[in-house]
Amino acid sequence: MPAPLAQGFHLLLLVLGLAGALYLLFPQVHAATRSYRRTTHRAPAGRARLPASSRIARDSSTWRGLAVGSSVAAAGAHAAVIPHHLEEAWYLGLFFLLVTLAQAAWAVLVLLDASSSRLLLAGIAGSLGLVVLWTVSRSAGLPYGLGREPVGGWDVACAVWELVVVATCVIGLRRPLTGRARVMGDLGRAAWTWTALSAVTLLLLALTVPVH
Repeated sequence: MPAPLAQGFHLLLLVLGLAGALYLLFPQVHAATRSYRRTTHRAPAGRARLPASSRIARDSSTWRGLAVGSSVAAAGAHAAVIPHHLEEAWYLGLFFLLVTLAQAAWAVLVLLDASSSRLLLAGIAGSLGLVVLWTVSRSAGLPYGLGREPVGGWDVACAVWELVVVATCVIGLRRPLTGRARVMGDLGRAAWTWTALSAVTLLLLALTVPVH
């Protein structure tokens, strides 16, 4: 893939990833929009208002926002390196594409319903597996002529996000199922801060750090 085309594809994936993160991680924006529409378009006189008990209950646990945000950020980082690895070998590009899709899909599933312990265990196993694979590729090296890869900003940031997914899933497994079964709600200050830092990190990496 020519360098300008790869760079353009790289930036496109980053923009799409950031847009997806904003859509997935900020459901309170949708709630605020609905609330605004209800206040600006009041019901006709005589029509009863919906009781507060009919509103959809949401889970605003910090661990869940951190898990979803970190998985989306890791997916964005893996998506950014797809063009580079496609130049090395088609199966490497395919591997990173599958990892990107898996991490993004996992984030969506946890956002909608985190009651499944298997889902959280899959997040732990998958993230730890990727961290172990990254460690081996940067130390002993990989077989089949792939050799040892240099340590860079992209892979370090991605490893941190995956370790956060592991830690938050361990916390989530100890939380009551009633809360985990709800759709993810408003993010707290910690999750908002982490999400903003992750987005800024992805942007800075795209602008300053070459993909290896």
